[in-house]
Amino acid sequence: MGRKPQPERRAALLNACTDHLVDHGLVGLSLASMALTARTSPRMLVYHFGTKDQLVREMLREARRRQRALVEDVLQPRPGTPYAVVLKDAWPIMISREVLPYFRLFRELHDLPERISPWKEFRTLAIRDWLPVAEAGLRSDGHAQPSAMATVLVAICRGLLLDLNVTGDDQRTTSAFNAFLELLPPARRSTSA
Repeated sequence: MGRKPQPERRAALLNACTDHLVDHGLVGLSLASMALTARTSPRMLVYHFGTKDQLVREMLREARRRQRALVEDVLQPRPGTPYAVVLKDAWPIMISREVLPYFRLFRELHDLPERISPWKEFRTLAIRDWLPVAEAGLRSDGHAQPSAMATVLVAICRGLLLDLNVTGDDQRTTSAFNAFLELLPPARRSTSA
């Protein structure tokens, strides 16, 4: 007789394994190291998730969900506040000790050759999931080309985050981000009488 599914235990294991993944990255990731963190056995991880690859895919999706939960709300437009101010307020959160490990993890995933990537759709998703957020903010300001500017904004953020990840120079990258915000075209507000 087989065991009954244990969704609460599975969720707790996924949570612990995702913590391990965010802290340590993909390189050298093993069932043994994840099991140690989750206080279980590799056999139990396989029981709950099928294979290491299936577990890694679920952990990556959970890590992405967490990252979006930490950042997406602070990027939402705020009525009466220029979007450049929203972005300036969001930047310290985007480079915080809580959020940067997710950037590092997803940068590592992005850099893997597609043939060995555990989440092959990620590269496309990594671009497309932030564009609507940025576009909504720019559109709320009345920018003439919110879609094009959202692409520029995502590219600037990604480049500066990569720079910060490599150099650790948060002061310089923050100054660069603020300089970029000053270059954003001013919002075009309707002037109804």
